[in-house]
Amino acid sequence: ISAVSVEGARKNLEAEMPGWDFDAVRKQAEEAWDKELGRMEVLGGTPAQQRVFYTALYHCLQAPYLFNDVDGSFRGHDGLVHTARHNVYTVFSLWDTFRAEHPLFTILEPERTVDFINTFLLQYQQSGRLPAWELWGNETDCMIGYHSVSVIADAIVTGNLTGPEAFRALDASAQTARTKYY
Repeated sequence: ISAVSVEGARKNLEAEMPGWDFDAVRKQAEEAWDKELGRMEVLGGTPAQQRVFYTALYHCLQAPYLFNDVDGSFRGHDGLVHTARHNVYTVFSLWDTFRAEHPLFTILEPERTVDFINTFLLQYQQSGRLPAWELWGNETDCMIGYHSVSVIADAIVTGNLTGPEAFRALDASAQTARTKYY
């Protein structure tokens, strides 16, 4: 898939699955999920409770998902194609995820959390505000508030976001709070 072009989709496919061997891709996917889910070990509980836990963790890791092509290009909130030096993500259901899922990412995947915030900052640059509920490079405005600020605050407090990035994120948070969009 590519949000940029058919050529981008072809490059992504070649980079991610050279040779296109279904059985090999299935095995790689199983190994990748085993690695992700194996980062946490549940001790105690019944097998059914453990299954519930790992199913929930699996669901947590479904989104946000990578939005940029292998060459770093992505379609921005302004509709134009841009290139980023970090991974750009999409599907930020922040109203649903800021309380638990994003703090979990802060613990499990601090580098990915910084990429999330850098994605928020790109969206801020392109639209003039932080995201509320972003989907596929567009703001849906289907939820109240802008819970990206909670994700930013958590990353700063935990020390995952520091220096100039933290100050840019705080400035974007303050500017978004001062701007009326509805």
